[in-house]
Amino acid sequence: MTVAVSELLNSIHRSGIVDREALSTALETFPEVDETDSESLAKHLIAQKILTRYQARELLQGRFRRLQMEHFTIRDILGVGGMGTVFRAHDSQRDQEVALKVLSERFKHDAGMRARFRLEGRAGLRLDHPHIVQTYDMGVTDDVFGEVDYTTMEPFPGIALHELVGIIGKLPVNIACDIACQTADALGFVHQQGLVHRDVKPDNVLIDNAGMVKVIDFGLALLNEAACEEEFSLAMIFGHDCLGTPDYIPPEQANDSLSADARSDVYGLGCTLFVALTGKRPFSGASPKQIIDAHKSEPAPNAQDLVPGIPDEMAAIVQRMMAKSPRDRFASMAEVQQALIPFASRQPIKFDFEKLTRIRMQTAIRTGRLSMRRMSTVARLSSAARLSSSTTRGTDPDRLTQAPTTSPVDPSDLPNSRKPMTQEAVSASSEAEQLLSNMAVSDAQAASSGAMLRLPDGSLYQLSKASLVIGRGQEADLTLDGMRLSSRHCRMFFDGTLWQIVDLDSKNGMTVNGERVIDSKLYRGDRITLGDEATLKLDWSHGPRRPTKWSRWCLWGLVVILATLAALWGLDLL
Repeated sequence: MTVAVSELLNSIHRSGIVDREALSTALETFPEVDETDSESLAKHLIAQKILTRYQARELLQGRFRRLQMEHFTIRDILGVGGMGTVFRAHDSQRDQEVALKVLSERFKHDAGMRARFRLEGRAGLRLDHPHIVQTYDMGVTDDVFGEVDYTTMEPFPGIALHELVGIIGKLPVNIACDIACQTADALGFVHQQGLVHRDVKPDNVLIDNAGMVKVIDFGLALLNEAACEEEFSLAMIFGHDCLGTPDYIPPEQANDSLSADARSDVYGLGCTLFVALTGKRPFSGASPKQIIDAHKSEPAPNAQDLVPGIPDEMAAIVQRMMAKSPRDRFASMAEVQQALIPFASRQPIKFDFEKLTRIRMQTAIRTGRLSMRRMSTVARLSSAARLSSSTTRGTDPDRLTQAPTTSPVDPSDLPNSRKPMTQEAVSASSEAEQLLSNMAVSDAQAASSGAMLRLPDGSLYQLSKASLVIGRGQEADLTLDGMRLSSRHCRMFFDGTLWQIVDLDSKNGMTVNGERVIDSKLYRGDRITLGDEATLKLDWSHGPRRPTKWSRWCLWGLVVILATLAALWGLDLL
């Protein structure tokens, strides 16, 4: 529920984020409205550039204190990641704009995530390179956020490689190789400083409009120093065989994270280049374990099998980068660059960064990854692994690979591409409503579905809210007992037809009917197990049942039979 006009103005003054003279000038051009129409005033102040959309949203919710943190004035959200939220903020000490990364509220007391966050800051402070986002400072604040870790970095207006691939599908060979070359340049410098990134993936490669690349997220960086406190903490909490992202993890790192070296990053970059060239992840599986096992045992895929237009030598380079044994890979990033340079050329990448950041936040809100009630973050926006299932376009490889080096790549110009960054559907007039509403479905609609959850103790819990968080912490709407449950384990929401569930980046995951999932539609009778110990059942008497493979085969069989009969009837007529 938003505040009244007078309360909004009071919050603006108390926040201290707005120049009073500029505010007075803006108010002179605002027509008198009803006291309850605070959203109209917020839209006017956004249009006058007095407030950002994010600031208006917070102020309309009465959260003016959350717009200041120590000497930082928070202006907007740049992105939502696995460990925290990255804000665009003004640093009064530096008198400049910075990217302020704040550890998620739910990780404030998580020793492992705090260790990873500190490791990222510590590694970043050691790295000064044109292709690495510069880290300015790191610290801990005890402000309105409570005691929480933060780092400040240069604000880089880049689109993540997995986002770019998710929009336009596979990239032209010359652009993909140029991105990989710049990434290799950064990683080569990292290795020279005695570090190993250990989490090279499309999510951690940013590209700006000019085609400039910067590498981010050193939260798993291995500092080649004895008794590194952060590395020890990560290994003791998560285990030596669990550090990395399953879709891009080198076989040796999956067995022992401490065995990773520069050649391990070569493998991760090879997987990343494979995604850029094909729009598909290298290996797939029903669970992270199956994907990791594939990295260990299955031969490296040939990119030409998916994109025949890729040159033979290029495909061979990718396969060598993804060799199972580190000895069979390129020995250094300098060798990788030397191999890729003949195929690489720089091109501008056309996208609207301001719209991109708004889409990131809207997506995070819609999927439950960003709480409207608290600014805590719970999951990566998406991974190329999930995007790849929907990025096969049927595009002409020759048209893409022959893109001229002088003209920018515009997603709207590519055939059959989705256009979320160029469409004007997300207009200035509608964005305020989108950012201020959590769900399109009301609580009343959700309650009228009649769905209930049968809890582990046998009791029934009525699903009367359109969106609810389940976990074992105080932040959860439905609190369950269980040491393996995260404080905010998952979110259930009603889309008007079906109930759905999304994992909030929990430590121990969830299954639906015994199958491990990240997100899933729910049907009558479905069994949801959280953290392998708390099982819930969707008791929904009027809800649809889950379609079975048998029913799909029966339907397909009926179609075949009818088609055969029709063909036979046609022959008889002749």
